[in-house]
Amino acid sequence: MRNLLRIGEVAQLLGVTTKTLRHYHKIGLLQEPERTPAGYRLYSAQDLLRLQQIRQLQSFGLPLKLIKTMLGEPTEKHSWREILVALDQELATQMSELMQRRTRIQELLAQDTPLQLEQPDTRATVNWMKDLLGEYTDKLSPEALQLEAKIWAAIQNFQWPNGFTPGIEGMATQWLQQAPVLEALMRFAERIAALKAVPITDPEITRLADECAQDQEFIAFMQYLAPLIQQNPGLDAPFLAIFSDLMDTTLAPAQQRFFTELYARLPINSGQIE
Repeated sequence: MRNLLRIGEVAQLLGVTTKTLRHYHKIGLLQEPERTPAGYRLYSAQDLLRLQQIRQLQSFGLPLKLIKTMLGEPTEKHSWREILVALDQELATQMSELMQRRTRIQELLAQDTPLQLEQPDTRATVNWMKDLLGEYTDKLSPEALQLEAKIWAAIQNFQWPNGFTPGIEGMATQWLQQAPVLEALMRFAERIAALKAVPITDPEITRLADECAQDQEFIAFMQYLAPLIQQNPGLDAPFLAIFSDLMDTTLAPAQQRFFTELYARLPINSGQIE
């Protein structure tokens, strides 16, 4: 009478496939059992217990490579404990991240307007701007701050080439050393933010473009900005052009028209930085 199990019978008892069991053998997680004269594997009760241990550790999220180590040579109790503590910490981190995602989803569901999933969450960007520009961000209205955050979120949502993000941050640092230039930029941001709800055909757009193109403070800012871009190797084409296009997608139609008209009026190469 046969008192050992074949691979199909073991797979049925454990709720796995025979392919899974063969994989365990292939990677050395499960030793090869004895075979019948015809070549069929035969599994004992000890093999079943070993497989049960493997499946239990897998249910904790442990990778097979680590399970092989744990079930290999006799393992000290503290080693097992260290592994389980590390796993517990990892799971706690994952749970925290899941809770944050759920909170964000609930916020999106609570919105009355259609979801704009293509627009990034700007909360982290606002904090980044505050760290970068300090007290100057406190001078912006909520509307202007949100507009700037949406624009600069493009910095944080892509893996730009080395030197690109530091180049942008370096320019901001230099702005901080030029208070009149930064003040002019803040006023400019407020005026652009105010265009969000303006119809695209409103003559105010053209009037504002004319005014900015003749504003000496604004022209001075653009003259100050252009060489900073040229001096930074991380801000070369085509990434600077793509960055500009990404920023453009965050703007309302009236704001996009404003920049189109403004650039057509500028006497210098603006570098296409909004």
